[in-house]
Amino acid sequence: MSLMFFWMFFVTALMAWILGNVIAWGVSHTKVCSSVKNERRLLWFAATMPLSLPILISVSLVILSIAKLTGWLDDHCLTHSLHHPHFCLVHFPEVTLSTIQSGLWICVIMVLTSAFIYRAAYKIKALYQRNQLARLVQPNKLFQLFEHRQLLAFTSGVFSPKIFMSTGIMKYLTKREQRIVLAHESAHIRRKDVFKNIWFEIFLTFHLSPGKLQKRWQLSTEIRADQDVANQFNQLEVAEVLLKLARCQQSNLYPVSILGSEVEQRIRFLLEREQSKTKFFSSNIMLWSYFLLLPLLVVSNHHAIETFIGWIL
Repeated sequence: MSLMFFWMFFVTALMAWILGNVIAWGVSHTKVCSSVKNERRLLWFAATMPLSLPILISVSLVILSIAKLTGWLDDHCLTHSLHHPHFCLVHFPEVTLSTIQSGLWICVIMVLTSAFIYRAAYKIKALYQRNQLARLVQPNKLFQLFEHRQLLAFTSGVFSPKIFMSTGIMKYLTKREQRIVLAHESAHIRRKDVFKNIWFEIFLTFHLSPGKLQKRWQLSTEIRADQDVANQFNQLEVAEVLLKLARCQQSNLYPVSILGSEVEQRIRFLLEREQSKTKFFSSNIMLWSYFLLLPLLVVSNHHAIETFIGWIL
């Protein structure tokens, strides 16, 4: 197989990865959706974009090449010079790269691969450390109380998550408030949030600027857990617990783990509740359009893609 054929796919995937990052960055700076379902669906879409877009475009071009080979599509390769880049398994492009160009693209591959491996190794290490804490708890126990004066309540563990609460937060809250906090952490376990957060973090490995998306995802995770608790208790009570913990954090300068991020937005979502079914339906249309129409768009405009690659190479 022509080496140029490989370079064409690599350059296409690289451009699609950059475009995916631009789209994800744009989504991360949009207004937060009024519906948690819409918000999380949109964030998943943005998180997977730098990975799904190169894969989807590359697969579309492979199908295009196979369609030319089997005669499903007209082979127009000979209408222009073989030195013009084209995706075809019959007439491999005869474009050659100079030594400098080849070295430059190899360096790009090595830098990107090293960055992805480094980020993946960091995520795996963090995952291992989080799972180690859950292993300290007896297998048949879901809740673990530990001695600490700070107000701590969190869920740890991947496959068998456990709830951890400090003696400090137990002393600070009333019995009913303790139940609200416990219900919040139980909601994370029931929703498999730890496992979903890991997958979200893996997708963020392919992002150039993942910070904003990560914060919005964490906020949506906490809001959904708050709303689950509000279905068991009064939503005003849940909001009061958040305010109480927020005041303690401001006065004592201690981090309160259950607060997560953006307390004001969490309370607003609690009081306003949701949801907009029309917007949820619209988000479904957007996703289906992406996976169904994009391949058709790529195949119908592949000559423009080939010309663009020719400019780069």
